[in-house]
Amino acid sequence: MTLPTDPRARAWLIAVALWAVNIPLLLAPAFANGDFSTATLITVVTFVMGGILICVGLYEWLHPWATRSRARYIAAAIFGTAVSAVLLGLIDGAVGVLLSKIGMTPDRPLSYILFRATSNTIFVGWMFAIFVAGAVLVDFNERLREREAQLVIAESQTAQARETATAARLAALRYQLNPHFLFNTLNAVSAAVVAHRNADAEAMLERLASFLRQTLSLDSSGFLRLEDELGTVEAYLEIEAERFRERLSVEILCPERLRNAMAPSFILQPLVENAIKHGVARSRSRVSLVIQVSATDDDLVITVRDDARPLKSSLQAPGSGIGLTAIRERLEVLYGARGVVIAEPLNPGFRVILRLPLQIENAAEGAA
Repeated sequence: MTLPTDPRARAWLIAVALWAVNIPLLLAPAFANGDFSTATLITVVTFVMGGILICVGLYEWLHPWATRSRARYIAAAIFGTAVSAVLLGLIDGAVGVLLSKIGMTPDRPLSYILFRATSNTIFVGWMFAIFVAGAVLVDFNERLREREAQLVIAESQTAQARETATAARLAALRYQLNPHFLFNTLNAVSAAVVAHRNADAEAMLERLASFLRQTLSLDSSGFLRLEDELGTVEAYLEIEAERFRERLSVEILCPERLRNAMAPSFILQPLVENAIKHGVARSRSRVSLVIQVSATDDDLVITVRDDARPLKSSLQAPGSGIGLTAIRERLEVLYGARGVVIAEPLNPGFRVILRLPLQIENAAEGAA
């Protein structure tokens, strides 16, 4: 049987069921003695209806105490049970006096009426105690379900807030990188215009427009197929090739099966950008830039290295800067300890190694 959800309806149901069970017990003595009468019926009906109404009133009085301490709640339940029992005993005694006054029952001495009221008070005391126990059990069970529901909602809201915060943080890190490239490109276009290399400036602007169209058409959810990520890098390097011409050679080594591996969007661009800015731009000799992709166990390993020999006057501490810092933070947010960035100087050149979980089939299907 499913109890009603409304607390008052539950109280009514419990009270009616409890007192309805006692109707046969209250009528049995009269039938057994053969003195069943209208007065007996009135007495029983008054007794039962009074018990039901007092139970409902007891619940209304006791219900607010459930939010207080357990000791106070128990004390209130005991006090309410005692008062309810005395009240119903007095009602039963008053009905007995009234029935005798109007001649429906024989006159009884006051001692008899007091004895009956006292005995009935003790009897109904157990009845009210049972009602309070049932009401308290149902009440606490309902409050427990409410708290569990609130806990589920709170956990859901917390998870959603964390997810939103993580997405916002990743977006901030990503947009922190993109202007870096635009400034470099526009500076290169400006330098070409100043040097009256209008054709080169126009070519760089065309390649920049193509690059922007390509990046804007990609999925902005945070992950790309490595094929698409390498495509944006190649578009970027085509722009830089207009600037450095014969001073830059590029080699991209990626097995065909790993081109469908998933990687954070624009994760390679700042690495290549650093190699151009701190290596090619500060070196007078030809620089080879190599992007190599491999897989080790369950990890995807991406290496970006160059063999630049920067001029001594332009040297700075390796492994620093906004690009590498942002990449470390992105991989930490996305993969935790599985996301690793290793930056180390070579002789000559510099190398950055990214290590992240290898995800090919499932990630590629989800991206599609």
